[in-house]
Order: sequence, then structure tokens, then C-alpha cells
Amino acid sequence: MEKLKINELLNIKIENCEITEAVQTDQGTVVLPDGRTFERLPKLCAVRFVMRPSPVSFIRAELWLPAENWNGRFLGTGNGGSAGRISYEALADGVREGYAVANTDMGTSPNVDDLIGEPERWADFGHRATHLMTTVSKELLERFYGRSAEFSYFVGCSTGGQQALSLAQRYPNDYDGIVAGVPANNRTLLHAYFLWNYQAMHTADGGDMFTKEQVQNLTKTAVDWFQKKKGSVKPDAFIPDPRADEAAAEEIICLARKNDASLTEEQVMALRKIYQGPINPRTGERIYTPIPFGSEFTAPGILSQQRLEGAEGLFYVFRWVFGKDYDYMKFDFDRDMDVYQKALAKHVNANNADLRAFQNRGSKLIMYSGSSDPLVPFQDAVSYYERVIENQNGLMQTMDFARYFLIPGMGHGTEGPGAQFVKHMEEGVLKAPLDAVVAWREQGAAPEVLYAVRQNGDDNDFCRPVYPYPQKTEISKENSDNYFAAPGERDGVEKIALRYLEE
Repeated sequence: MEKLKINELLNIKIENCEITEAVQTDQGTVVLPDGRTFERLPKLCAVRFVMRPSPVSFIRAELWLPAENWNGRFLGTGNGGSAGRISYEALADGVREGYAVANTDMGTSPNVDDLIGEPERWADFGHRATHLMTTVSKELLERFYGRSAEFSYFVGCSTGGQQALSLAQRYPNDYDGIVAGVPANNRTLLHAYFLWNYQAMHTADGGDMFTKEQVQNLTKTAVDWFQKKKGSVKPDAFIPDPRADEAAAEEIICLARKNDASLTEEQVMALRKIYQGPINPRTGERIYTPIPFGSEFTAPGILSQQRLEGAEGLFYVFRWVFGKDYDYMKFDFDRDMDVYQKALAKHVNANNADLRAFQNRGSKLIMYSGSSDPLVPFQDAVSYYERVIENQNGLMQTMDFARYFLIPGMGHGTEGPGAQFVKHMEEGVLKAPLDAVVAWREQGAAPEVLYAVRQNGDDNDFCRPVYPYPQKTEISKENSDNYFAAPGERDGVEKIALRYLEE
């Protein structure tokens, strides 16, 4: 195929898509549409386009094409939160590594409330925007380079993790390898968890229910409780694996009260609800998993979720269904939950555990979560991965193409009391999980270990190997600096009622 010049890309006709701008930079600087600049970049071509798969859709996307030294791969990247913007950080990271790289605002700009009562735009956000970004970008890069990408990869975290699993489930032919970090794929139920916590901590005057010191004490109590129950050669300031039985919550609350006499009965009742997690009040069915033990003080945990200004940014999906002025305190977790699920789940959730089409084309999946993440609890990812195992009729069959890692002490994507980042060792150098999925797909080198890393300046002051689920990391009794893989527990998380997982 003949290569096209950058200005010729503007003339390409693609169904339901308008190429709005194609610019080339030779100076290592890209001027963004809002006037900001992104520097220290290789020579590249930036192509901006708008996609309208329905009459109400408005999806922006951007593709950056290395003008030199393209590595022959396409990289799709994820967004975060309610999206609504292009993630230029992701584009810059990808193009610096030689990828032709794309990102989309997922169709929620300029205002997330523009999606109120708009099911077509819910579908854009849930899956369609990411798929169309992919197909359009592949066509554009093929026209620009005169050849198609040899391999295609997707990497995303949080909402990007939702995008990642939506691709594996709905569009298995789009990518050869996918990294789904702290995936928010169970979108409707995850946001029910946010609202459950907010209702539990709501006060009559709208003030904070818990102080900073109380939440710090709660987390320290949980960490100490797990340390005594499970022990460790090298005690941590976090809980590497917070799975526990139902009795743990009551024991931890009682100990927290002994350690802090300021905790009131009202606060104790709220903590019981938070540690219980969302439940249908009439049937007792579980709607979602609870906050992980030890994550209470990690941002955005209890201190953020108890405040309307902190929590309201997570409630946009309720406004989509119930209207802009919806009173969140009136949401009924029996009656309203069914209305909410029926309207939204089929558009935005990615709970299908049947990944055989993705597997059959040789594609690979790496999932990971943080054990100290209060925003997207790891238990839901464990539960999803277990359902994949069941669908595949076995753990080993699943690990042939999909692996899950629980990262100790990592919060929501980065910050946490333990790890800040996930890395992969390649030729003695720590690299991102993307490198791991590339090596797995192209060289057959399945990831036997990832590394949980915390940095202090330019140095790593925390670096611990993490092994594929269900293995766990043990510390040698002879040398506390030596780690090894040991058999770990399967499942051990709260079971969401199957009817809430239907789409």
C-alpha cells in the first residue's frame, strides 16, 4: 500500500468518522487543542478525529504516529474516571516507546451530565468508543505507513481496565495483548458500592462522620490484626492479602474501639455497613464486595467517600438514569437497584467470563489489582478471574492466556502504603506490564513474576516479587531479603449474586 502524507490523511473517508486535524511536529513538541504543549517527544504526526456511531454520539479520539523508528506495533490506551478528555500522558508514553498510540475521551465530553437519559452514549462510554478508536486508528496508521501493524496491544487502568476487559469480551479480534489494571469493569455495581458507603457515612448536618485520626487508627488496627492472625517474617505497614472471613470485621471494629475511645455507636454502625458492603436489604443478596481491610485510610478511601464533594464525582451513572437533581440518599438498594441495573448494565458492564474467542486467536491478558485499593476493591477482580477459570474448566487452561496478580499495598493504580507501581523484569531492567504482555504474545514468555515497586526519588525503596494468582509471596526465614512463590488460597472473596452480574 502506498504511504500517504500527513495532510492527505484529512481526505480519508471513514464511516461515521471525521478527521478534524492532522499535524506534524519535527521539534519534539506537540501543541494541544487547548494551547498547552507537550514536550520531549520524538518527531510525530498527530491525527485528531471525531466519531458519531449514533445521531447523539460525539466521541473524540487522537492517534500519534512516530515519524521515525516506528516499532511496528499499535497501542490503544485507556482513560480514567468518567473520561471526557484525551489522556495525552498515555499518548506521550506510548510514542516515546515507538508505538503508534491512540486514546479516546469515550464520548463523555464536554460534560458527563450530557449523557443523562442517552443510552446510545452510555454504550459509547461502555465499549463502543474504544472499539471504534481502535478500528479507525488501525486504518489510519496503515494508510500512513503503507502497512498494517504487526501486533496490537491495549493497556488501561481503572476505567481503562474496564475498557480493556470490554475489548477482550466484546471485540476479541481487536488486540493481541491486553493489560487490565485495577479494572472497573463491574461498573454499575462498583458505583452502587460508592453510594452504599456514602449513605452509611452520611450525617444530618452534612459534615464528616470520621476524623483523619479515627481512620488512621482503623487501618492500623486492621493491619495489626492481620499480622497477628497470619504472621510475617518481615511485618509490613499494609496487608498484602486482605481476604478474611466475616468475623474479621467485628473483631477489627472491637479492637479499633479499644484503641480509640472516641468512636461512637453511630460510627460503629457505619463501619459495620461499610465492611459488610452493598446488600439487597430485602433479600440479603450481595450486590458488590466491601472495602478491603487496610485500605480505609488510602486515598480515596473513607475520608473522601464520606464527603459529598468527594463522592458526587462518582455518582454520574445514577444521574444518567435518574436525572440531574437526583437525591442520592433516597436510592433504595432493592427497588431502585433493579431499575438502575436494567437501564445501564448492558451498556457499561464487562462481566462476561467467556474469553474463548480472545484466547483462540492467541491473545494474552494480564490483570492486576492493589490490595490497598479502596476505590476498586480487588475482591471483584478475583471473583471475575475465578469465573474465567470456571468457564475454562481449569486454572492451568486459564493461565495459558490470562493471568492475575494481586499487588501488595498498592492503592488505586499508584499511591498506597506499599507498592506504587507494577513493573516487569526484562534483561535486568524493570519495565511496565506492557512489556510483559508483549513478550508473552510475541515470544511465548509467560509472566512468571511481576514486581511491586515503591520509589524514593530515583531509587527503589520497596521492590517485591509478585507471582500469578493464586500463588503468594513468602519471605525466607533464613534471609528476610529472599522471596519465593508459595501455594496460595483460591477465591476466598464475597460472592456477588449472579443476577446482578447479568448484562
